[in-house]
Formats: sequence, structure tokens, C-alpha cells
Amino acid sequence: LKVYATQVHGESDKWVTEVATLKTGKNDITITSPSTTANERGGALYIAYTGNKNAEEYSIRIGNGNSIPVLDITKGKTREDKLALAKTYVEKLEKHVNSLEEKHNDLHEEHEYDPKSCSLNVTDIVMDTVMYSFPATQVYSALKGSSIDEKAEQLLTSMEAMEQEVDLFYQHKGFNENSTDTNRYPTQKLNIRYSTMFDGAFMYAGGKHIGIEYDSVPGLFTTTPVVSDANGKYISGGYSGWGIAHEIGHVINSSKYV
Repeated sequence: LKVYATQVHGESDKWVTEVATLKTGKNDITITSPSTTANERGGALYIAYTGNKNAEEYSIRIGNGNSIPVLDITKGKTREDKLALAKTYVEKLEKHVNSLEEKHNDLHEEHEYDPKSCSLNVTDIVMDTVMYSFPATQVYSALKGSSIDEKAEQLLTSMEAMEQEVDLFYQHKGFNENSTDTNRYPTQKLNIRYSTMFDGAFMYAGGKHIGIEYDSVPGLFTTTPVVSDANGKYISGGYSGWGIAHEIGHVINSSKYV
């Protein structure tokens, strides 16, 4: 079990670092940010298991940390299940965002509160092929429904559009979801992260993630699945736009394909 620390709004090559390999019992860990900027330090912690799948089970307790809202939509078997998960997440997201400045001032008084750099302003959304790591405030602000139910429906619809979009890209690339050779779908998720841009960049494709900026996040939650008629003619729907599509193309590019 390896512990990885990340930096909110991290640089393209300085956003994640391995800080420890856990042992049974108490682990005292000192975490240092991989970032070299003067911004507020901190971000989400991730645990990576490198053993055999389903071979062992572990329970991990964190003695000094703060929870963030996380949605793993893959836990839902049906759309009804997924919508229920989305509702629970939106409720947690709303509470997190509404208390964010107060929490920041209690814990990080040395830094003036700024949602663009606050290390508590984090949320993760996990899908079958994609994982979002975004500022919680930007995700919540994008959900325009007047009720939790409407916000959850918008969220789920946008996730369905992203899954459909990636599926289209993979098929266009020649990947086969049912294949077991080099033509199979990638086993790793595309991680789209809130990141600091380097000079001249609007978005970028890093080795382990796609970096986008603060103002680019809400647009990913206004998408809808594409609908076509029996002849394949477009009827309605819209995907993420040229930026994300361009960067996904970089990430899934392979020398095995021409």
C-alpha cells in the first residue's frame, strides 16, 4: 500500500509524489508538497494497492486530515443506482462548498482564502474510463438545477456524455472493449485534473493526467449524450469541446497505431 500526496493546482510535472509505503500498525508520515510555487500547500491523498487483485483486504484510518466529497459512479449497477449515488454526492458537495471558507480560515489562517488555491477545495469523480479531480466550488457552480434532484440529474447526464465521448474516441482509435491483446481498451482511467498551465498552454496532456484550468471545469458538466436517428444522423447532444478532445487524443496516441 503506497501513499501518494498531490498538490492542488499543481504544476504539470510537480503535482504528485510518493510519500510512504504503509506497514501494519501506526504509520507516522511527514508529507511534503511536490510543488515549487508559493501557493498554499496541500491536496488529496491517494492510496495505491500493488498486490494481487482481490487477494487481500485492508482498512486504513487517517489520524490528521480532512474529508472531501467523492463520487464513484461505478458502484451503481443501474441508472437508478447511479442517480442515487449522484444525489448523495451533490448533498455532500453542497455542504462542503458552503463550509469551505470557514474551514480554510480555521486551518490555514496563514493564507488568505482563495478558492483557486485552497487545498480543501477538492473533489474527485470516478467513472468507468475517466476520473475528474477538480475544485469542488467549480463543480457545484456548474450544476444549475433548483433542487438536489435536478443537480444530480445534470451531473449524471454530463458523466454519461463523457463516457460516450471516450468510448467513441477509443473505437475510432481501433480499440475493442472485449479484446485481450494490444487492441483492448486502456486499463487506466483518463485523469482530468485542475492544474497550473505552463506558458502558452490552454490545456495540456501530461504523462498521467490531462491538465485544465479553473475556468474550464464547469463546461464539462453542461454536456449531454449524443442522440442520432436510425441512419446515424445527428439529432441532439454535445461533448466536451475541442480542447479536451484534443488532449485525450494525445493521451491515447500510441506508436502501435498509425
